[in-house]
Amino acid sequence: LADGQKVNYEIDQDRRTGKSSAGNLSKVK
Repeated sequence: LADGQKVNYEIDQDRRTGKSSAGNLSKVK
């Protein structure tokens, strides 16, 4: 996956689990 696709994927996973995406986004950066 490209960087942008990875971010979108993790955000989607967070929506499914109901968690905040802030943690995952900070890891990608």
